[in-house]
Amino acid sequence: MRSRILALVCSIVLSGSTLAAQPLICSPIDGIEKVLNTPGVFIGDQHGSVETPAFLGDLACHVMATGRPVVIAMEYSAEDQQVLDAFLKTSDEPAASRLLTGTPYWTTNRDGRASSAMRDALLTIRRNARAGGKVKLIAYDTKVDTWQQRDPASADLLIGRRNTDGAAAYWIVFGGNVHARKTRGLTGPGVPPEYAQHEHLGYLLRDWHLVHLNAVYRGGASWACTGAAPGNCSVHQHGQGCSTDCPPHTLIRLTNSDPAYDGVYDVGKLTPSPPLYLSANATAAHAPE
Repeated sequence: MRSRILALVCSIVLSGSTLAAQPLICSPIDGIEKVLNTPGVFIGDQHGSVETPAFLGDLACHVMATGRPVVIAMEYSAEDQQVLDAFLKTSDEPAASRLLTGTPYWTTNRDGRASSAMRDALLTIRRNARAGGKVKLIAYDTKVDTWQQRDPASADLLIGRRNTDGAAAYWIVFGGNVHARKTRGLTGPGVPPEYAQHEHLGYLLRDWHLVHLNAVYRGGASWACTGAAPGNCSVHQHGQGCSTDCPPHTLIRLTNSDPAYDGVYDVGKLTPSPPLYLSANATAAHAPE
């Protein structure tokens, strides 16, 4: 009897090991080979779209599939770090999702950074991590008094974490495309003068030698805010969008046409993804009684 029990246990362990060894199935990214052997990528996010979070999840999948540990730094409140840690460790997916999206960040954020698409991307990352991928999530948006302090405070937090977690991991920093700029300053129509010499997060992390990628798209729509008032947040149209000439997969192109970035990731036509709590409220409002 004892030998039968031991054989059964060994069978279960071996079966579990076999399952864990199964390769991750990642959605294709054309040009992925251009960034896989680098220290990492700074993804310039197009807030409020489906496609940018999907690119984050797909890129993380490809890196995890190589066996390399991945650190994903998110533009989320640093106060939620314990929530992100627990999100990865919680065995039940619905419970993990409720844990992630139950914080004030998810229940009050209006600009698309806490959208249903972002939740889905993080759930995909979590599934791949539980299937054997090595991943950590870091929330780096630190509470500060002025917007000028925000990027330096985020950089300090990330530099400290990198010193702790090591530079051997593949780092994916995910944030708004202005934060991703690796050059100092920003000028242009409608840009406040105080931005002219501002040191963006990407600039402060330029010594990491990440590949800085800006989002490009071919029309469609996204959820965006043009002011502080709630009514200033809505779906914004970016043109009719591509149809037959859309890229079949997200495409990475490295180019020196803009010194603020090393290249772009082309997602084709944008699809809007509003804040999750608005989507949930809309669903509840139209649910059958």
